[in-house]
Amino acid sequence: MYGDAATPYPVEMRGIKPLPGTGPSSPTSPIQMSRKSSVEITEGDLQVYPSPLHVHAVFLCHGLWGEPSHMYALRDALKSRADREDVAVSIHCCSSYRGKLSYDGVDVCADRVVDEVQHEVDQLKIVGKRVVRFSILGYSLGGLIARLAVFLLNSHSFFERIQPCNFTTIASPAIGLPLAPGFIPKKIRAISAFFLSRTGTHLFLTDKGQGSKIPLIQELSTPRYTRVLANFERVDIYANAILDRMVPYVAGGITTDDPFMEALATAGDEIHRVPTETSLTLDRLQLVFDERYPDLISTVETIPKDEMKSVPKSNLLSADRPKSTLIPCIAPLRPWFTPSTYPFLPRPLRPVLVGTIPLVIPAVLLVVVTFTIQGVKSRIRIKRHFRHRAGRTWKSRVWDDLEDHIQPPSRSWTAATTNSTSTGSTVVHVNTNDLYPTRKAGLGSNLSTAQHDMIDALNKSIPNMKKHVAFFPGVFTSHTVIVCQDQHNIVHRRGLAIVQHWADIFQL
Repeated sequence: MYGDAATPYPVEMRGIKPLPGTGPSSPTSPIQMSRKSSVEITEGDLQVYPSPLHVHAVFLCHGLWGEPSHMYALRDALKSRADREDVAVSIHCCSSYRGKLSYDGVDVCADRVVDEVQHEVDQLKIVGKRVVRFSILGYSLGGLIARLAVFLLNSHSFFERIQPCNFTTIASPAIGLPLAPGFIPKKIRAISAFFLSRTGTHLFLTDKGQGSKIPLIQELSTPRYTRVLANFERVDIYANAILDRMVPYVAGGITTDDPFMEALATAGDEIHRVPTETSLTLDRLQLVFDERYPDLISTVETIPKDEMKSVPKSNLLSADRPKSTLIPCIAPLRPWFTPSTYPFLPRPLRPVLVGTIPLVIPAVLLVVVTFTIQGVKSRIRIKRHFRHRAGRTWKSRVWDDLEDHIQPPSRSWTAATTNSTSTGSTVVHVNTNDLYPTRKAGLGSNLSTAQHDMIDALNKSIPNMKKHVAFFPGVFTSHTVIVCQDQHNIVHRRGLAIVQHWADIFQL
């Protein structure tokens, strides 16, 4: 068993497809990396590989309540490209914190992923394959887990002989979950943190460390943790522009501005987009989409007020256009149980759905009881985990094994990041220079001072970071669509363009 998982990890070898006459016993191999292929030497029952086959190991981390199968679309897209280019790639969908195990906290799950990585590398070594390149992708909660995991691997000298290549997060709450100030949001934060056990306290920034007295996610934004990301050849951040009911744009895109929220609020309850359109006018925003990846925003520009009259009517979002060509879009902040929240349903069904709320109450109570039970079980697992890890030479929290003490956060450590690194990140698929400089409404105003500091620090300390923004109108939530969580679901399949984009820019 590994970590606290009940079953051994499945070892999934992907992308390794030697041509006939090649492989460990062949004098040359088309998938080697500038070295002669391994030669198998038999000494009794022992097989010795003096020159092992070089492999690029890729690890995919799912999100909260997730399963390895949620990463299969990403796995298959990368495998297909590796096969075409005859590159030896081992793609592993992490399973050590699947399902209810994801309640146990970012640090505990990161420990499990580190064990899983080391186990997979050892298994490849046994079969004569040497990992020389390493990449990791984290979706949703998995993005935070991946950030901590690479820090732990680096502190354990993992990258001394292995080249870090690609680091990717998709719809990941890099700064925790934003929540509006006030009494009710505060109670929601406390209740959610309770039901989600240790992971909930991390996501809502209510945990306190043993030494530095700051939340774990806030600590992940300090230079000590972000320095390892600068060593990767690529650092890519994917975020949903709209309708992500789990991770809003400001959290997934690591930005203080949310121009889409304000534009959607002005546009009205229902907005529409023709799928084949390469550009779209949303209030004062002009969105241009990638020709090859139609759900990926290429640029965003602001239309001056004096030019709004000159914008062709055909380019404006309007309910007057033919309904057969329209895809409705739900305003992100609409209440869940109002008819206008479900424009993709026929009008007669909307009040029917709302009228079933009394029938839903027992189901909600069942969910609450289930969450409570799982939270208790999670706390028991966490205690066992730390007892088991007591003798380790390295820990998941920096204050447990490092001599220097990190002081509570302030504007000074954000400024220090600017002096120690190069200038800010490069936004590839979003031209933010033309966006509104300030926001009076939307989630950007709900960010805490600590979250503003985290955004500044992450953008300044990771110079190789590139951001990509997806746009999925007409779905209930874009959070599951962006990674095509279920390839058999026609709605989820709309995310295949984003999945393919990641596979195409991946540094093999």
